[in-house]
Amino acid sequence: MRIIVEENFEKYSERTANLIISETLKDKKVNLSLTSGNSPVGAYKLVIDYFKNNHDLVKNIDFFNFDSAYNEGATEQEAGQGMTDFIFGPAGIAPERVHTITEENYLNYDEMIAECGGLDLMLIGLGGDGHFCANMPHATNFLDQTYKVEYNKEYAWYDFLIEFYEGEENIPQHMFTMGTLSVMKVKHLVMIVNGKSKAPVVRKLLTTDITNEFPSSILKLHPNLTIILDKEAASESLDLI
Repeated sequence: MRIIVEENFEKYSERTANLIISETLKDKKVNLSLTSGNSPVGAYKLVIDYFKNNHDLVKNIDFFNFDSAYNEGATEQEAGQGMTDFIFGPAGIAPERVHTITEENYLNYDEMIAECGGLDLMLIGLGGDGHFCANMPHATNFLDQTYKVEYNKEYAWYDFLIEFYEGEENIPQHMFTMGTLSVMKVKHLVMIVNGKSKAPVVRKLLTTDITNEFPSSILKLHPNLTIILDKEAASESLDLI
């Protein structure tokens, strides 16, 4: 595990963008999996400009979404629309280069990735409750590959879904996610965390035992994990770094 602490959000974003861009410079087909949310916004401004100005390189890249919110009858493109709006559309990525988990393909998603050569880099965030991708507290089985997430109203994160989707009636019928075994196969796993509010979560990640109450704890066993923090996110863990 390698931990990088950058002075501010700008430097943290530059470091993240450079890791993504460096993967595209390899003389081979490249497979990437990227996250959404606030953490990568600065990095994606740089990455989008790079992709738009280097279309020949982008032709060698496939993108695999690591989770999806899915409603019955949705096409693969519709299931991945959130990430398309967030980065792939602005970057000019052709729809056929973007792959998303659906009801129809989730049981074969890992096989499809393997047949394409595996994921070279996956960029993920760190949930405030310790989740990664859609591997949620208490609901995560560390032996799962890509799977359908079962909703349980007794879990605290169900309230998060209600808030996030602005009402229980708007919660998607299914969530799918790449599980622990899927993520452990990624050649380079990069976790990005920024902001003072995440400082206690970062410390918990670095100090807690491996438990599905805090799913990201398992990622400390990944053979090639890089954690990029800004100074605020690292502020409560400097004695551990």
